[in-house]
Amino acid sequence: MEEQITISCVDCHKVFKNSQALRCHMYRESSKLENERCGYKRRIKDLVSKRNVAQRQIVDMDPIEIVEKVNASSRTDELLAKIVEQNNVLFQQNNDLKGEVAEIRHENMEIKKQNEEMKEMVTEFTRNPKLLVLVDKLYPIQSLREIDLKMPAFKPVLEILDNELPEYANLAQEKTGKIHCKAVRKLNEIQPTAVKDEEKLFCKDGDVITKADNIDTTKKFIHVMANSGFEYAQKASIDLKSKRESDQPFKQTILQNASCDMLQNIQEL
Repeated sequence: MEEQITISCVDCHKVFKNSQALRCHMYRESSKLENERCGYKRRIKDLVSKRNVAQRQIVDMDPIEIVEKVNASSRTDELLAKIVEQNNVLFQQNNDLKGEVAEIRHENMEIKKQNEEMKEMVTEFTRNPKLLVLVDKLYPIQSLREIDLKMPAFKPVLEILDNELPEYANLAQEKTGKIHCKAVRKLNEIQPTAVKDEEKLFCKDGDVITKADNIDTTKKFIHVMANSGFEYAQKASIDLKSKRESDQPFKQTILQNASCDMLQNIQEL
């Protein structure tokens, strides 16, 4: 007699005579709600069974053993809490160390930069000893922030700007640039702050002679005029702060017009 093959559902373990019967069972179960399916019922049954086994084990345990297990669990929790706390401390220390390393690297870069600038200035002094005279002749570049063109000493500068600027002055215009540079030269004649040596600019940063950046120096003189109330310079100061790529050619024109022959050569001081 041929042996009959049977198959069962993996969820409820119900036995079926053939695969067609199993498929019909699975289809019927899939159309039910989650908590009504055979697998859900079996899982609940298994959980209840495990809970009952655990309860019986607790009942059968000696009370002293139960207390020891609870204490052991408590100690484990305390140990885990300490480990978490220590990990947090180590994590913070690691972050602090990274910050210190980054700061040290930044300081090293600054020292290296200063060292390069110092070597460059020594070379410049060797090439042109006249630069040493600037230590006594130049005002610190920071002094530009304190200038008020309404002060009597700067009256010649004020007269140039009041009388010679075009009606609609704008540093994007070459004519305005020429008058601005004429006023800057007069200002730098009254209070020497920066000087040219061929194509290089020099100023005094605090008490130290250093190479000056042409763009930065040009902006500083524009700010002097802006701080004294001249609208063309105020507008230029705002325009030069623009970050838009499309404004770059316009900013370049302003800086070029405002820096054309604005400073004396070292021989003129």
